[in-house]
Amino acid sequence: MPRDSWMINRAKIQSGREFADTVVKSFSGQMRAMANAASLEDLFAGVVATGHLLRFDEDVWPTMYRCATVTEAELEQLQRIKTIIRQGRVRRLSADQMELEQGTAPTRPDTLYVNCTADGLANRPV
Repeated sequence: MPRDSWMINRAKIQSGREFADTVVKSFSGQMRAMANAASLEDLFAGVVATGHLLRFDEDVWPTMYRCATVTEAELEQLQRIKTIIRQGRVRRLSADQMELEQGTAPTRPDTLYVNCTADGLANRPV
């Protein structure tokens, strides 16, 4: 995982009558966080306090925001992944090792490697 990302809590933006109160409270909480923030870190901490933003690991401050949207149940499933390698992007994957921007890690033949680096928001031709 080259960088941790902020994730939007789907429950806080879900459309529909049954979610209206939650969405209004979330957005009004975000506006208060923006008005009261003394720094960018304060802003994100305030928005996290509203429950609007989530993060994979509470001990790691995300450095990217790409509009990833998850449910809390989906985040719980992601958090079941225990082997997280934070050494930058993968440069090369071979039968015995993964070469990363900031080091290497051994690979295993019985492991599935998933490339999740595509830019879902990239500008594409019409």
